[in-house]
Amino acid sequence: ARNVNGRVIMYAKKITQSMQETIDETNRRRAKQLAYNEAFFANIARLTSLPFFHAMCTGLAGYFISFAVLYPRYRRILYLFGIGIPAVMHGLYDTFTGYSSIIAFVFAVAVALLLNYYLRNDKFVQSLLKE
Repeated sequence: ARNVNGRVIMYAKKITQSMQETIDETNRRRAKQLAYNEAFFANIARLTSLPFFHAMCTGLAGYFISFAVLYPRYRRILYLFGIGIPAVMHGLYDTFTGYSSIIAFVFAVAVALLLNYYLRNDKFVQSLLKE
């Protein structure tokens, strides 16, 4: 008998072969649906956060590259930071996105905090570069 909530109640003295096959098929379908749901929601989270992550990485690169233009004396190291930091953060994000959306989210937040830190300490960084 099946009730309104989709729950099936089987009445029998023992589990027959056809009952076991039905139970196994139901478990197989449930596992397949759960895997699909997990992958679907992970992809949705990744696809909606990825443009913001790229924008933050671009902001980090632009921050250092603009200083490289303003202070040619430190140009090479600033270009290295401008390309290296976003590239490393993006590589880590891509690496860990496959394992866990939470770890990827942590890297995205780290990039946002790093960019925020640099933008808030802009005057301090400029004073260091002027010396």
